[in-house]
Amino acid sequence: MQGKTSDSPTVGFETSALFDATGFKRGDLLKPYFPHLSGSDLRELLATVVERHVLPQLDQHVQVMVIPSARNPVRATRVNGQEVNWPNAEAGTGPLITPAVVLVREQDITNCLAKAKQKPAPADDREDNELDTSGTAG
Repeated sequence: MQGKTSDSPTVGFETSALFDATGFKRGDLLKPYFPHLSGSDLRELLATVVERHVLPQLDQHVQVMVIPSARNPVRATRVNGQEVNWPNAEAGTGPLITPAVVLVREQDITNCLAKAKQKPAPADDREDNELDTSGTAG
């Protein structure tokens, strides 16, 4: 099954990209939809969408590793318990992932972005620390 049919536009995710260092258009698959996002924000969003919306639609159980600084920020590490050797998988001799393309609604991707924006800032964020200490007598 290649995703649910709906009235909402969809984005196609080629599942073989989970093996490729330059997969998901070198991590820029979502750039046309979110041109205002920085490269690191796009990679974070891509990884989130893959984890929340692509992996659940696969016929296999796929474990991934998120690599924030990489061109393709999300790569398969295991398929049905079998460890992935990336060079073999990139060459087409690794495990098979089906379907070949998973469709994700643009609205689901937008929702992932909205949830990411709602995350509280980390406690060690410099701006927050400066604000916190500015009102403290020292």
